Amino acid sequence: MLIPRSYLIDDEYVLLKDKTKVRVGVGVKDTRYVEITSGITAENELLNPAE
Repeated sequence: MLIPRSYLIDDEYVLLKDKTKVRVGVGVKDTRYVEITSGITAENELLNPAE
């Protein structure tokens, strides 16, 4: 699955809607998006840590 790169914290974490920080597996990255290979599913709602 792809997520906006701005949602990635320290190149290995994302922030869930309930403010839980979860470690994720990261695949291919570019300047805008990052591939998530493990740690979350499409059902997880993410928060943008920059907001």
